[in-house]
Amino acid sequence: MITKELKIKSVQYRKKLLKYILGAKAGHTGGSLSCTDILNVLYNEVLNVSPENFTSPDRDRYVQSKGHTVEALYVVLADKGFSQRKT
Repeated sequence: MITKELKIKSVQYRKKLLKYILGAKAGHTGGSLSCTDILNVLYNEVLNVSPENFTSPDRDRYVQSKGHTVEALYVVLADKGFSQRKT
């Protein structure tokens, strides 16, 4: 992806993130909104992980210890096809 596409994708992720947090009436907007760009670049440019290679021992692994930003991670993972329903 080029930088412009990544910026557009980050905006889309943030919109979905806010929609889900508002719909659930729960969540941590600040942390999730602030890490969206990082997750976007990691999952769309850096990490070698996908639903297709998820069981491969050679795949990359991402550990997120900041639990208050899990909403952002879920939005990115869903977009990448890690859930049955794409958001």
